[in-house]
Amino acid sequence: MAATAALSLCMGVVGAVLVTPAVGVLTAAFANATDASEGDIAEHGQPFLDAMASDLDTPTAIRELEALGDSDDPAAHRTGKTLGQQILGLSF
Repeated sequence: MAATAALSLCMGVVGAVLVTPAVGVLTAAFANATDASEGDIAEHGQPFLDAMASDLDTPTAIRELEALGDSDDPAAHRTGKTLGQQILGLSF
């Protein structure tokens, strides 16, 4: 539930962010992922949401997306893709 509340607070706060090197890596990791469920975000998304809630610490948030992309867990990929799209405005 906390992840959902944090997601609601962050949604729409950040538009597009230019993070060209990371986007290529993230695109490869998240290209085939479907949308994350609330459970996926609750389980995997909290470090990203914490970074965004901390004065919009986008560099740390991008590192958290990269960690989700490096995971072998499909739910982590779904979470990374959903958070990157909905909060940072990235497209994969």
